[in-house]
Amino acid sequence: MQIEEEKIDLNNKKNVRKLFMKKKLNKQVLRKDVASNKMLPKDTLLRIVRNKRGEVFVDHTKVAEGRGVYVLPNNISIKKIKQRNILDRAFKTTINRDIYEAIEKELMRLVNYE
Repeated sequence: MQIEEEKIDLNNKKNVRKLFMKKKLNKQVLRKDVASNKMLPKDTLLRIVRNKRGEVFVDHTKVAEGRGVYVLPNNISIKKIKQRNILDRAFKTTINRDIYEAIEKELMRLVNYE
């Protein structure tokens, strides 16, 4: 008994679109953790955003406008961000220590909540 392979006519635009969408569905979105520089799945990371007005905050929805960086939600990564001033480099600006404290508190609350 032989299993026939599915033949796809690449000249037909519908078939090409189906093939492309099938590959796209299986793809996992990766983002780089700024503390460890590792590529990790986006859904496992927390996002910190700096918007046009210069406000820096934790983005719970992961869709806020502005430049975003991703952080692995664990105590080591959160401490590393503050110690090494990683947000300064990521956002290409100087961030006040009070903002670092507020972000650290918010991230710690989220980590302990999960």
